[in-house]
Amino acid sequence: MTGAFKRDILNAPVLTVRNFLLFLLVASVFLTAFYVRQAVSSQLAYIDLPFYLAIMLLMAKYHGKLNLAGTLLWTVLAALFLIIELSSGTGFAATVKFFFLYCAPVLVCQVVFGFNTDEGRAFAGTIVKAVNVFTLLVFFILLMDMLTGSAVMRFLTTRLFNELAPWVPSSVFQRHPSIWGHYLMTAGYYLAFFYLNVAYARVTNSWLLDQRLIYVVATVGIISTGGKTVFVIYLVSLIWLNLTGRHGVRNAIALTTFLLLLYWMGLFDIVLERFGATDLSSGRNDAVDAVFSVELPQLFWGYGEGFSSYMAAKVSAFTVEIFSEYSLLSLAFKFGVVFVVLMVVLMLRAPVMAACCSGKWSLAFMGVLLVFYFSTFNAFYGIPDSYLLCSLYAIVVSMLGGFREEKSSRERPRSAKRRDPPRNKPQLEPCIDVSLQSRRSQEGFTRVKHSAGTIVARPSVGSHGKR
Repeated sequence: MTGAFKRDILNAPVLTVRNFLLFLLVASVFLTAFYVRQAVSSQLAYIDLPFYLAIMLLMAKYHGKLNLAGTLLWTVLAALFLIIELSSGTGFAATVKFFFLYCAPVLVCQVVFGFNTDEGRAFAGTIVKAVNVFTLLVFFILLMDMLTGSAVMRFLTTRLFNELAPWVPSSVFQRHPSIWGHYLMTAGYYLAFFYLNVAYARVTNSWLLDQRLIYVVATVGIISTGGKTVFVIYLVSLIWLNLTGRHGVRNAIALTTFLLLLYWMGLFDIVLERFGATDLSSGRNDAVDAVFSVELPQLFWGYGEGFSSYMAAKVSAFTVEIFSEYSLLSLAFKFGVVFVVLMVVLMLRAPVMAACCSGKWSLAFMGVLLVFYFSTFNAFYGIPDSYLLCSLYAIVVSMLGGFREEKSSRERPRSAKRRDPPRNKPQLEPCIDVSLQSRRSQEGFTRVKHSAGTIVARPSVGSHGKR
């Protein structure tokens, strides 16, 4: 980032249209989460209107566009969805609701802005800063609940979010939800917070928040949810991101010390007890075996919203409920295998492209792990915020990826480019040296200025005819 651009950022006013739109984009996901919206309207909970409004305004103001190849694939995805839903008898209102759940966020993943490198990093940095603010707010609530026996969340759920009330713990050694929702969804938010900060740091070589604080917030936040799968994914991320560079040994020592300290404090007890109680899938694999023994998903067709009742008649409603925890498998029965493959490809297009163009393969690695985690429970099946988090990650890494042309070279016309003379060649000047004024009438001279600073008089062309 150039020095002039840094000064522009430091001196820029906080209350700008750009900052407001980016703040609205992040707040619609991290502040007004699914259960917050559901407290206002159960129908609008699936349609995050501020999120889509912010995206459209940003595209209109900053010349955003949709990736052509991704949009064409998304058209096939949307066509499959509409044909199957309407054929299965789903009503218009429900079709619109599920369209915003399954299809609209995937289209947002195809948004590309025509920023140059500095602009893209500045926009991405503003988004990550807003994410950090809201994450620290939720983490502060978690710390207060650990000290007061969940007094803050109990107060919030009693007056605002009644559906979260059964999940609020009475002890510090139990699983903790948040305003983001269930334990597993809360862990997904902490994971996205960690990945967004690491993605920005890997591309720009600078952290927007103290690196130690980021690791503490992400680690303690994920452990507090008691999620086994997310704990394994997070550990894999820590090992891969910290032990593969040139400072691998130093990072390994620091990471081991940090994890042992948390273990000594007893923070791992929530997760370790759940590892001992059940297997990693918590019975989901048995449900998959039961459903697959009856029927396999089709390639291009599915049962739409009638899948649950159809399969419950063949196995049991409880088995179908457990099976739906593997959300991508459930969506394959709803809309076909091709629909699910297209969805995953479109959500990962931006991270993979950014990784290929920037050489930072960790961008794709973290994107894959984020999508994989949300597929291990019912996030993609019925929680729109999981898609919105993946969309936000795709937007940020596309801004950081560096695969756009520089605006300055693109906007400057060819005729306006100034060609500076070569430094090593003599430069002709029209002026005449003062020392040669007396001989000007007899013969013409032109001053030639060499790179060394010496001045040599040379007869001009055509002077011989005057002598």
